[in-house]
Amino acid sequence: EMRVFVVVVLLAAVACAANLNVFIVPHSHCDAGYRETVQGYWRDRVSKILPNVINALWNNPSLKFVWDETIWLNYFVQTTDATTRARLQSLIDSKRMEIIGGGWVMHDEAASSLYSVVNQLSIGLDYVKANFNTRPRFQWHIDPFGHSATSPIVFAGMGYSGFVINRVPSDDKFARRASKTLEFHWEALDNPLGSDDSMIFAHLLDSHYDPPSLNGSTIQEKAQSFINMVHMKAAWYSTNNIMIPWGNDFDYINASYEFEELLVLLTAVRSLQPDFSVQIATLSDYFDALHADPAAAFPKSAGVDFFPYIACSGPGSMCINLPSGSPDAWWSGFYTTRPQEKLLSYQQDAMLRSSDILFALNTKASPAPRVAPLPAAIVTARQTSGLLQHHDAIPGTSFNYCTISTSECDCVDDYLARIASAFEQTDVLSGDVKASLLSGPSTADGASLPTLLPSSQLPDAFAQLDSSNALAVAFSNPLAWARSEVVSVAVCNGKLCPGAFTVADAAGTPVPSQLVLDRFRNQTLLYLLATVPALGVNTYFITKTAGQAAPVDAPKPLGAAFNISNGDVQISFDSAGRVTTWTDMHTGGVSQIALDYVHYTERLPPPVGNIFQGGNAYTFVPDTRAPQSMLNNTGAAYVTAGGPLVWQVDLPMNTPECEHAGCVHTVRLLKSGSDALSASTLYIQPRIGPLNSKPATSGSVTLQVQTDTRSAAAFTTDMNGFLRYSRSYNASNPIQGNMYPIVGGVGITGPAPAGVLSAAVLPQRPVGATARNGGIEVLIHRRLIDSDKRGDDTTTIDDPFAVVLGPASNIDENRAKSALLLSQPLVPHWLIVPSAAWWTQHGQTSLAPLASDFPEQIHLLALRWLNSSTPGQAALGVWLQALPGTAGATVDLSTLSSGSSWAQTSLDFAMSIDDARSHRVQWPGSAQSSSEAPALDGSAVNVKANSVVAFKGSL
Repeated sequence: EMRVFVVVVLLAAVACAANLNVFIVPHSHCDAGYRETVQGYWRDRVSKILPNVINALWNNPSLKFVWDETIWLNYFVQTTDATTRARLQSLIDSKRMEIIGGGWVMHDEAASSLYSVVNQLSIGLDYVKANFNTRPRFQWHIDPFGHSATSPIVFAGMGYSGFVINRVPSDDKFARRASKTLEFHWEALDNPLGSDDSMIFAHLLDSHYDPPSLNGSTIQEKAQSFINMVHMKAAWYSTNNIMIPWGNDFDYINASYEFEELLVLLTAVRSLQPDFSVQIATLSDYFDALHADPAAAFPKSAGVDFFPYIACSGPGSMCINLPSGSPDAWWSGFYTTRPQEKLLSYQQDAMLRSSDILFALNTKASPAPRVAPLPAAIVTARQTSGLLQHHDAIPGTSFNYCTISTSECDCVDDYLARIASAFEQTDVLSGDVKASLLSGPSTADGASLPTLLPSSQLPDAFAQLDSSNALAVAFSNPLAWARSEVVSVAVCNGKLCPGAFTVADAAGTPVPSQLVLDRFRNQTLLYLLATVPALGVNTYFITKTAGQAAPVDAPKPLGAAFNISNGDVQISFDSAGRVTTWTDMHTGGVSQIALDYVHYTERLPPPVGNIFQGGNAYTFVPDTRAPQSMLNNTGAAYVTAGGPLVWQVDLPMNTPECEHAGCVHTVRLLKSGSDALSASTLYIQPRIGPLNSKPATSGSVTLQVQTDTRSAAAFTTDMNGFLRYSRSYNASNPIQGNMYPIVGGVGITGPAPAGVLSAAVLPQRPVGATARNGGIEVLIHRRLIDSDKRGDDTTTIDDPFAVVLGPASNIDENRAKSALLLSQPLVPHWLIVPSAAWWTQHGQTSLAPLASDFPEQIHLLALRWLNSSTPGQAALGVWLQALPGTAGATVDLSTLSSGSSWAQTSLDFAMSIDDARSHRVQWPGSAQSSSEAPALDGSAVNVKANSVVAFKGSL
């Protein structure tokens, strides 16, 4: 049957063969870490590939090449001789070497956040412009494991004209071949911005990104095989233009030889098919020819994304030989793989973002001319964040062991070391900048505060307290809304604290506080109610008082049903310590709720050892055994804290899925704060790991939240913390085929006994999740030792998940803000001082830089100082995001800087919005004009739903 199909295709295509324009695009796909670290790959591979390609092009004017990831260009500039650098510049200027993409890396689209994506693109494009005086026109995303609807909006906002994609569900790719719709206008949602700013032209590779396999033993036979292949491809496109990528992973290390082979092949092709137009080309050559084709017209695909990626599930697929409908085909495990790496990466992003804001505010407040180069700590942190977005980094699919002969093969350890270093540098910088901000003009006699010490060292501060001093803790708020919430700091190194502590503000007014001994985590926490202005700072003073041991809530085992309540919500437990009901104390509405952790044993690969079958770092493949509850065999429940700020219940899990004792299920309520959902939030903190390492026990753990909300198959997911997408559970697919990537939250809505309710789970890190019939299931941890050593994750997870439940009108609109409060915590820096009075003599205790808070629908995604070495050109840059689930709003940028003149720009601040739009090709069949009405009216910005926009404010 397949042979008949091929013959029919060839017969249909041969008539137009003479008119075909074939563009061979040489490239080398160079991962920024995979089997080797990024440094190892530079040393062993890329340091040879780039110079060899440059020399080959220099010696043969008929050759061309494209290059993607900017991180390698940074290595090149730093280490390569001046002659080779000059040749590269000449090749770029003559359009024979084209830089495409231009981001720091080719980023993952599932586990990355909007902030991290825009950051890595911005630093890459800035570097390319500064060092090579060029700006990429097209994006090149040929290897990420699925494609996000965030990409059309972000890439359009950066001024790109097109987007090459590859890894979409295989059945989708086969269908687009058949319908000749491999090229289309991709619109994230149904025109959220009212213009082309919400869409981009997409080219889906018809096959993989490597050269086609050619049959034959002679060059003539291979040339004929090439011609037959092109005829087949011609039936898949709506024009006579065909682009064929010609390269693979780390290809062209012997560039002269590889180019010579290609030239010999093309010479033979031209001799056999003299009317066959075939050329070695850049990506721009192909897209420009496509744009100029008078027959070109392309359909629009709106409101779609390409998750989960399905590998080779259709007929005739060749890449990894999975049968049609195989449960191994869905790549949804990497949404959660290596959760600790994901969490630490996101925490580093939060610290970077906070440091950027503090530095921008401090530099803005300094005297003119405000020439302030970016600190090395911020540069390093931005580049580290960029590296971690690579499509084998944040997904957790890089290797943590050696498969080749190299000393640079533990990518996981390398990524973690880079994260830790970047976090520490920006933490230290933030303490210095925060001290400068608080040492304002109101201080006496020119006195100033010394550098505040980093948050990572705060647990050590309590050991320095005695009756003669105080611990000053300055909390900064990285969000553009004032916050009043319960925060915690670790004290006493896990032991009961000798003496008691009191907390007060600068005026000496007592601040509510509570000490909690968490015996299962071997730590004592001091909780306090902190209030901090939008983007501001507020300082609290902790003193040690004489007396016996502090009034710590000692854990108490229980053996009967019981309740905990913060006055807004009451959570009821059965005698085994399991949650049963959720009661709204204001309305009296009662909802059924159950929590569980479920372990799925994953299917082993066949004896041949193909890691692409069975569970692995990419895929989540439960076997036929029933999933096991991890709360079926528990110890007694403990009430660890009973108010007034925190109520906590701990339930030890005596489960064989944990390798050692110490797995704990924690349920926590906090005193309500300023957030609209703080009165409707239950925190679930699973301490799980290391998972069992015994043979044949490889598996994954999910958190299950079951409610009485009748949600049927419908649920919503927040994609990259940016777009909220409606999903539907397909009962004909296994659970792995219904998992979607979550950054922000996953929610359900439906009628319930207490009214129309919504429930959502909000994680601090990327996860995979699904939902149906009132239940939400979140993939939270994995250990895969039997099939793929990359999955042998020995870490213990211990990060909280927020569960929100309440009226749909409240939950759906506000859950995205609540997720930000969880992922962007108040940042403490500290100093041991003689007294609060000493501090006020040397600096301010609080700072409120905004004239008014932002609307709750609008997130200040970033506030950055735009580095300038020229006096008089100082500027601030802001990214504004409409939160998912909201209708957007208008925000006045004069609240940030009243004397600034604001202008809308591309997302990297490099072009005015008009230049960015005119930089983009206007494609045939594009549904809208690119001339959108300005988002800016004076300093008032209209931020529309599902949009992210950038503005530059001159000072």
